[in-house]
Amino acid sequence: MIRPRLWLLALAAAALPACSDSPTGPALPGAEGGRWATWVLASGDELRPPPPPAAGSSRSLGELEEIRSLQAGLTSAQREEIRRWEGSPTGPWSAEAISLLERYWLLLPDVRTASPARSARIMALLHVAMYDAMVATWDAKHAYGRPRPGGSGIQPLLRAEDVPGYPSEHAAAAAAAAEVLKYAFPVEEGARFDTLARRAGEARIAGGVAYRSDVEAGWALGRAVAERVLAGARGDGS
Repeated sequence: MIRPRLWLLALAAAALPACSDSPTGPALPGAEGGRWATWVLASGDELRPPPPPAAGSSRSLGELEEIRSLQAGLTSAQREEIRRWEGSPTGPWSAEAISLLERYWLLLPDVRTASPARSARIMALLHVAMYDAMVATWDAKHAYGRPRPGGSGIQPLLRAEDVPGYPSEHAAAAAAAAEVLKYAFPVEEGARFDTLARRAGEARIAGGVAYRSDVEAGWALGRAVAERVLAGARGDGS
């Protein structure tokens, strides 16, 4: 008999056969990433957010000041929390889903949440939502070309690729994943997924690699993509 974790890892791998730790594929794409084929969106620009605040505007300046203020008072625990969300935008959410499925697997056959078919479906929904969210963020990033925060008093505490920052791909993946996980695991405390998604986005701000408007646009985009995915899920007869 195959151990539960090996089953789940296999299902996760099958859900995204072409993806790695980068946001949308084996290597970070350029502008072409926003034109990649999508699953539930008609195209990467279907849900393109409005333009970000203009450089030098009162809102942009206020967001820069927010980053300076946050970084000036960071504790060691807060720095550790920031580092928790470094790296792949999607990786932590795949791990969260596998952890939950592994726990429910032990309850079979009394609880059917983690049956092989349901596990495969959950992982597919999760990764379709995150994938389309990543394509949509790449479209908007290169449409607007907003540089990441910088200037006096701002230190990048996270590794960030040299690509535009609006909208935040980490926030988009987090919001998309949180919505799918709330649907897939209704007996779990849904607010916990929302909290994790918010922490993932806030870490980018305090880490000095995203404006608040980058993160808020990412959250909105991720939720919108997840709504499309879940609309199909609710009507697929499963």
